Amino acid sequence: ARCCPLLNIMSVEEEPSVVIERISKSKTHYETLGVVKETCDEKVLKKAYRKLALQLHPDKCQIAGAEEAFKKVSNAYSCLSSPDS
Repeated sequence: ARCCPLLNIMSVEEEPSVVIERISKSKTHYETLGVVKETCDEKVLKKAYRKLALQLHPDKCQIAGAEEAFKKVSNAYSCLSSPDS
């Protein structure tokens, strides 16, 4: 997967199983959302979160690990989008 320089998010659609594996191995909230820390803003964070949340929502994705990945994505967005961060 490549990073889209204009949006600072992953530009290639990944299979849910690949996304789940990437998220489970991520060490930072930025890695979890697939954004570049130095250049992302609130708009980029929201777009990345919404894309992943739709893809990994437990009602849509029944793959093992999807629920944990969804929770991790939600937590990452919550932490990064809070005004006191």
